[in-house]
Amino acid sequence: MAPLPRVRPYTALLNRVRAVAERDASWVLSEIARLQYPPDRYPLLALRMPARQGAPHLSVSAGIHGDEPAGVEAVLRFLESDLPRAAALDLTVLPCQNPSGHAHDTRFNGDGLDLNRQFDKPGSPTQETLALRPFLLRRLPDLVVECHEDADADGFYVWEVRRPGRPEIGRTVVERVAAAQAVTAARVIEGCFVTEGVAHPTAERIARIGGWSHTYFLLRNGTPHCLTPETPASRPFEARVDAHLTTLRTALEVLSQRTVLSPE
Repeated sequence: MAPLPRVRPYTALLNRVRAVAERDASWVLSEIARLQYPPDRYPLLALRMPARQGAPHLSVSAGIHGDEPAGVEAVLRFLESDLPRAAALDLTVLPCQNPSGHAHDTRFNGDGLDLNRQFDKPGSPTQETLALRPFLLRRLPDLVVECHEDADADGFYVWEVRRPGRPEIGRTVVERVAAAQAVTAARVIEGCFVTEGVAHPTAERIARIGGWSHTYFLLRNGTPHCLTPETPASRPFEARVDAHLTTLRTALEVLSQRTVLSPE
């Protein structure tokens, strides 16, 4: 495959992530893979902030589709803020799971594959999911927030899957986002029912899209609660970033059972 034209330098993202770890030693930075797309190589980075034993574990991720930059930017701003330390949670953060796609502003990875359809394939040809699958299984989160964008959406919405007994989070997220921007009016998205901005995925939808996503992989392996916020790509970039940050703040608040203040 011929190299794609470069759109945004991945080095800028790397520098911001590494600066977070250098500024705050509570973060453990690891390179879980060195992705090879000649002539380019991309470090696939993860950060972990361990907490006290028994603390809830939150996993935050973005950028599995490289043309969805608002989630990546929101996760970077989350890392750069005081929110993680204030929450006192066990945190795992994957700021950008598709570095080559992010660098070239394309949904797919450097081999033209959709990473979010590869997590049910142990022998997947994608370098990214071969590294991500064992990494994600090392310690399953109590809640995963996986940031996405939707080119066809008329407003913000969030996919939510939770096991019985888990508190609902999606409705609170939607109410808070709705205070500042439009929420989808859709009643059905991709064949699934939507209730006031909260979409409810079904087994039929998962089978229809042709492979497991990041969140469904974790759900099938024991994670009890998954949130996937979707920001409409037609909205201004800052509004989309704010919606993702609202989702992350709400997730922190619910898990920590106390109010987490926004960064200044």
